[in-house]
Amino acid sequence: MVKTVLSVDGLVCDMCDAHMNDAIRKAFKVKKVTTSHAKGETVIITKNELTREDIEKAVSETGYRILSMKTEPYEKKACSDSEKCTQAARFDLRCLFLYLPHFMTQEGK
Repeated sequence: MVKTVLSVDGLVCDMCDAHMNDAIRKAFKVKKVTTSHAKGETVIITKNELTREDIEKAVSETGYRILSMKTEPYEKKACSDSEKCTQAARFDLRCLFLYLPHFMTQEGK
C-alpha cells in the first residue's frame, strides 16, 4: 500500500475538507482519505501509487491547488502497547455486556 501526502492550497473550512475527500474518492479507489484545512494537507492511502498529474486532474474542478506531493510505503500500524490494547479490548467487552440486555429488550418492543 502507498501513502500519498499532498500539500493543498485553498482549503479554508470543514466543507473544503469534505469536497477534497469527495473528489479523491470519486477519482480513485482509496483505502482511506483525510483532509485537514488547518494543516493544508490531504493524506491518501491506496493500494497502488497515484501520479501527481492524475491527482491534479481529479481536484482541478474543486478550485484547490496541489502545492507538493510526497509518497511513501504504508503499513497499517499494530498497537505497540499490548497492555493498552488489552485494556481497551476489556473495556469494549464490558460495554457490550452492560448494554446488550438493553438492546435486546428494545428489539422486542
